[in-house]
Amino acid sequence: MQDILELKNLQRLSFSSFDHTTVGLGYFKELESLPNIKTLGLGSLPGGRSAAEEKGPTESFHNFPALENLSFTSYNRGAVQILSQLQSNTLKTIAFNHTAGKYDDEEEFDWDSEFSGELLSFVTDKQFGSLTKLQINSWGTVDPIWLNPLLQIRGMETFDLEFARCSYLTDEMVEAMTSAWPRLEVFRLYVEDGLCQPSIQSFQSFAKHCPNLQSLSLDFDTSVVPSYESHHESSNILPLENISVFSVSSCACIHRKDVQGLTEYLRARLPSLVFAFVENRDNRIMGLCYDSRDWSGVFSGLMELNAEERRSLKNILQPL
Repeated sequence: MQDILELKNLQRLSFSSFDHTTVGLGYFKELESLPNIKTLGLGSLPGGRSAAEEKGPTESFHNFPALENLSFTSYNRGAVQILSQLQSNTLKTIAFNHTAGKYDDEEEFDWDSEFSGELLSFVTDKQFGSLTKLQINSWGTVDPIWLNPLLQIRGMETFDLEFARCSYLTDEMVEAMTSAWPRLEVFRLYVEDGLCQPSIQSFQSFAKHCPNLQSLSLDFDTSVVPSYESHHESSNILPLENISVFSVSSCACIHRKDVQGLTEYLRARLPSLVFAFVENRDNRIMGLCYDSRDWSGVFSGLMELNAEERRSLKNILQPL
């Protein structure tokens, strides 16, 4: 580490998440002496009960004047320790890979879960006012109340919670997020099956507030699908002009009788769609999933709209 700290012009430093000789939280303050660091990958950080006594300073902030990208793998506690001690006016990306499924026992799982709600309380406009991308992987169940501090960050462009499920989500919450993030380009947040999900009408919130949105991954309540006549004749349709990617989780469920109506409804709102799919999830994390053939039927109908463009893209992506 001492050799690294002598490289004062270093701009990128990454430790492997697969390297078991992890960087301890105590080294975080030392890395602050590298004034030109723009990309910092901390690798796998300690954060389980065995590292509970390694608290580090909690009342002072570490300042990285040039830092733009921060990534790390940790338990919730380790993430709390990092984010609570960091303050940056330049940070654009936070990528946190949660150490899911690697607890020693159920007691440790419960212990670490207590820090989940605290984690995002530090991701505020005061500490990370320049943030544009938040990516969290394998986080499990998310209480939507935890997301409230993020609404202060007006420059959010990518909000991506992969392998996570919101315990419930309403139209009002979708409206709050979309109105707070007018520059949004990528949005991914799935909702636990059988619980409160936003209605299909929430598409209007994204269309009204997020004109730059290109990728949308969200489960909707499809128990009430507007009739073909009502949405086809409506003059108030606000299409999402720039969305090229749309997906739902493999736990999303619709009735077969609603396939045609939902296809027509989405077709009117996604005129530029190129890729639509049911995203496969890890059942160990997400739980029981349903047969997704009905959603596949919806997406097959949507794909007819821009079939030629999709074929062109596939040709470009094929290996030489």
